[in-house]
Amino acid sequence: MAYTIDRTAIIDKNAKLDKNVTVAAYAVIEAGTKIGSGTTIGAHSVIKKGTTLGINNTLAEGVVIGGAPQDVTFSPADESFVTIGNHNTIREQVTIHRSAEKGNNTYIGDHNFLMCQCHVAHDVTLGSHVVLANNVLLAGHVSVGDHAFISGNVVIHQHVRIGRNVMLTGLIRVSRDAPPFSLVAGYRACFAGLNFIGMRRAQISSSDRILVKKFYREFYSSPRQSAFLASYSTTSPLITEIITFIKKSDRGVLTNRSTVLFEASKSNRDDDDELLL
Repeated sequence: MAYTIDRTAIIDKNAKLDKNVTVAAYAVIEAGTKIGSGTTIGAHSVIKKGTTLGINNTLAEGVVIGGAPQDVTFSPADESFVTIGNHNTIREQVTIHRSAEKGNNTYIGDHNFLMCQCHVAHDVTLGSHVVLANNVLLAGHVSVGDHAFISGNVVIHQHVRIGRNVMLTGLIRVSRDAPPFSLVAGYRACFAGLNFIGMRRAQISSSDRILVKKFYREFYSSPRQSAFLASYSTTSPLITEIITFIKKSDRGVLTNRSTVLFEASKSNRDDDDELLL
């Protein structure tokens, strides 16, 4: 097996490194870790016990993976894990915490790009082909679907779900679920339309995009959304996916833009940022 390991790196004898792994200066790899072939560990990065990295991952400087969850109920004696797939890029000073539940995983899929100083908390599930821009904060148990794009400085509340192909604009706080294919905007995050660019990139046809747009227009204009969903009949797999996502929501889905504007106007807010959509 061929390794490129700096002489200052500290690697526990019980860590398992596959072939062609590169470990830069002053990196630390603890016991009980698995590092897949072709993976690069940047300088001063720390890979803690219970972490599994797949093949061809690239970690920049100062990355910490597998740290204890920031949960006051967590017992350090409990064994939990972080599992990361293949072909991910994880940039400087990203932190990814292991699960807060004994025997469970924080999970990251394949082909993701996590930019500088993102935080992925305990028990997060991140799909594949996801982009997290700088300083994104994902709280515990957040779920992010495939091909989502989360812009810089976005903060996502515990247990929130982000559907696939969702686009979140920067500097927003998200406390409700964002359904598939949605564009999320505004300081008080709301449904602001469809992520048409993401849908085109996913090769979703024009007719299907129109169908999804029509569904969301009817859903958000309905005064009784639960009844609307219960009575809605469709043969479209995309619409079925959206309806299933909404029905499974514990926190509720995002309100639409017009509702946010109406609520803000009633409160006579002076802060213009509340109305920036």
